[in-house]
Amino acid sequence: SSLSTALFPKIGCCSDPSCSAMIDEPDTLPTSHETSLHQRLNPLTGESEWVVIEKDFDEDDADSTEDLLVYTSYLDMLNDKERNSAYEMAIRNTIREPCLVLDIGAGTGLLSMIAARALEKFFAEPGREHARVVACEAFLPMFLLACKVLKQNGMSSSVHLIHKRSDEMQVGSDISFQADLLVVEIFDSELLGEGLIPTLNHAREHLLKPNARTVPYRATIYGQLIECDHLWRLHDIGGVEALLEDGLILGSHGSKKAIDVKQVQYPFHIDSIVNMLEVVSDPFEVFSFDFSKSLADYGEVEIQIKTTRASAPDAVVSWWVLQLDEGGMISYSTAPKWIKQTGFSSWCSHWKQCVWFLPCRHLPMFPTEHIILKATHDTSCLRYGISSQMGPSSYQEWGCHNLGNFSLFVKPERIGVLGSKKWRAIIITAVKKALKDRPSSLCLVLDDSLPLTVAATAYSSTSYVIAMMPGLQSDGLKFIRGVADANHFSANRVEVLSKKVCEISFSDLRGRQVDALLAEPYYCGYENMLPWENLRFWNEMTSLRKFISEKVVIMPCRGVLRGMAVSLPDLWQSRKSLVDVEGFDHSAVNKAFGACGNLPPPLEGPILPCFLWQCGIIEELTEPFSIMTLDFLKPIHTVTGSIKVPFLKSGICHAIVLWIDWVMEAASDLIVSMRPLGYQPTYWRQGVKLLSSPVSVVSIYKENIGDAGQCEKSPSDIIHPCTLSLSGLFDSSNIQLTVDAKFMKMET
Repeated sequence: SSLSTALFPKIGCCSDPSCSAMIDEPDTLPTSHETSLHQRLNPLTGESEWVVIEKDFDEDDADSTEDLLVYTSYLDMLNDKERNSAYEMAIRNTIREPCLVLDIGAGTGLLSMIAARALEKFFAEPGREHARVVACEAFLPMFLLACKVLKQNGMSSSVHLIHKRSDEMQVGSDISFQADLLVVEIFDSELLGEGLIPTLNHAREHLLKPNARTVPYRATIYGQLIECDHLWRLHDIGGVEALLEDGLILGSHGSKKAIDVKQVQYPFHIDSIVNMLEVVSDPFEVFSFDFSKSLADYGEVEIQIKTTRASAPDAVVSWWVLQLDEGGMISYSTAPKWIKQTGFSSWCSHWKQCVWFLPCRHLPMFPTEHIILKATHDTSCLRYGISSQMGPSSYQEWGCHNLGNFSLFVKPERIGVLGSKKWRAIIITAVKKALKDRPSSLCLVLDDSLPLTVAATAYSSTSYVIAMMPGLQSDGLKFIRGVADANHFSANRVEVLSKKVCEISFSDLRGRQVDALLAEPYYCGYENMLPWENLRFWNEMTSLRKFISEKVVIMPCRGVLRGMAVSLPDLWQSRKSLVDVEGFDHSAVNKAFGACGNLPPPLEGPILPCFLWQCGIIEELTEPFSIMTLDFLKPIHTVTGSIKVPFLKSGICHAIVLWIDWVMEAASDLIVSMRPLGYQPTYWRQGVKLLSSPVSVVSIYKENIGDAGQCEKSPSDIIHPCTLSLSGLFDSSNIQLTVDAKFMKMET
C-alpha cells in the first residue's frame, strides 16, 4: 500500500545490501512540504543518488516521478478488483447522510473519489455543506499523481487533497471540523507494518468525532502451524550444514549462530508451495482490531493449539481478514487458497501471507498434543514463540534463536543459497581449481561475498585474501573471524579493505598484483535489482586492470544471458495498464507505475525483478535459449545479441523471462544458473519482460493424442509454426538491458 500513510515509515536498517529489512518502496528523506528527496541506487557504481522532487501542480510534472514508483505495489493493488469493489460497496453503504469523510493515505485518490461520488446524492439536501471529502497523502510523488488523477476525473473540487502526514493535520486549518467517517487503507501483508495503530489512534484522538465510523470496520489476524522443508532451509543454516558435511562452515561458530534471518514476518505466496507443506494445526485467531475504538500499542496472547499430526512445525503462516462494513457483509481476505474457499481467488502480489520461522525442528510434536503459541504485537509488527508445555518455565524455545554476541542478518533466500548442496559444491570446486598450483596467491573479493572469502582462505593454506565488503564492512570481518576456527584457517590471512575500489593503490595490495579476482554477482540483497544490475564488479574489475597479473583467475569468468518465452496470465493481469478503476479513469498513472500490459504502441513496460515460481500460473512455451555472452575476462563493454526460437508448445505468450548463467571456470561445466524451474522454488529473482499485448502462439509440432494419452510429435507434423525473434542490448554505460521481441510465422 502507500509508503506515506504510516506515521512512522519503515526504513532500511543498515547499509548491508543483504539485510532483510530493506523495503520495496524508494527511500525518502522528508524536507519541507514543497520538496522531498528520494534515494536511488546507481548499480554501476554502488553509490546512492538523491533525486529532488519539487511540489508543483503542473500536471506534466507528475511524470518526474517515473521509476520512483515502478517497483511499488500500487499498480498491482489498483488491478485487484476484489479489493476495489469491496471498498466501493462498503463506502457506498456506510455513507447514508451528509458527512465529512477523511481519507488517510490517499494514494491515487481512488477511495476519496468513491466517497465523493457517494456524497453527491446529498448535495440537494439540508446539511450538504457537511458533505465533503478531505484526503492527505504525504509521499510527494504520489501526491502529484493523485492531483493529476483527480483533475482527469473532474474531482479536484470534490476532494480536498493535502500534502501532509495525518499527524501533521489540524482541525480548523487543514480540516474544517472533526470527520464523521474515516476511510483508510494502510495495510501491508502483516497488517500493521505501515503504521496502522499509531495512525488510527492519532486520528481518533484529534481528527475524528467520538462516534465516527470507519471503513474498514475491523481486521482479524489468523494463523496456522505448518511443516515445510523448504521453509526450514530458508532459516536454519546450521541444521542444514549438519546434514551436508562438506567441510564448509558458514552457519555457526561453536554454539553461536554466525548468520541468521531477522525475527520478523516475511511476506510469502504460501500457495506457491502448497504441495510442499503439511498443515499441522487447525486455523486459529491471533488478534482482532476494532477500528471503532482506540487500538492498544501492545498486545499479548497465549494460544493453546492442538496438533493434527506428529510433526516438528517449521513456521507460523498468518493472514488477515478485513470486515469492511459494520454489519459484517463485506469482507476481504488474504488467506491461502486452502482456507479461502469462496469469493474471488485471483492472484495478487501487493498482499501475501506472512511466514514466521520457528526453531522447532528439534521440538517434535505428537499427534493431538497441545502446544502453546505466544503472540505479541507492538505498533508495527507481530512476533511469535512456541512451547510444548504449559507454564512460564517452558519457553526455552522462545524468541526463536539464541544469537550469542554476534549474528549477521541476511534474507531468507540468502540462507537458502548458503545451504544449497549443489551451489556449495560448485563454489568449493571452483575455488579449489582457481587457487590450485598458485602458492602465496593474493585474492581480491570485490563484493560482499562471505562464502567466497571463507572458501578462498580455507582451501589455500598460503593465500592472502582481501575483501572489499562494500556493504558489510566490519560486520563482514566479524563474521570471518567468527567462522575461522571452524574452517581451519587463521583470520590473520583475511583483510577487509575500508576503501572504494577507485581508491585502491598498490600499497593497499601489499605491493603485489592480484592473482585471483572473485565475486558473487548472482546474489544481491536489494529487492528490486535485476540479475544484470549487479554487474558492478565487472566495472570495478575493469578499473583494476593495472593491479592484476597476466595470469589472473577471474571468477565468474563470463555470464550468459538466457531467456524463455512463458505464459504468465496472473502476473500480466496484475501489471496491466489501468483505465477504469471502479468508474474512475486511472490512465494517468500508467507510466509512473510501470504498467506493462495493454499499452498503446510504441510504449513498453519495464523489465520486472520477480521470483517466477511465485507469480501464479506459469507455462513454459519455448526451451531456454542464449541471447548473449558477457566476457568478464575483457574490460566492460556494450554487448548485443539476437536469436530466433521456435515455440514448442501452443498457448498464450505473456512474457519473456530473463536470467544469467554464471560460468565459474571456462574449461568446466561449473555454472551457477538463475534459471527458473517452473513451480519449483529457487533462491534467485529473474527479470520478466511482460508483453504489451499477449500473443497466441502455435507449436512447431502438430499435437496428436496417441493411444497412451501421450503427445506424439515428429518433424513431419510441422504446420506453419510460430517463432520468437529476440534481440538484446546490454549497455555498459549504465548496465541496463533492453530487449525487443517479435513474433513471426516460419514458412514450411
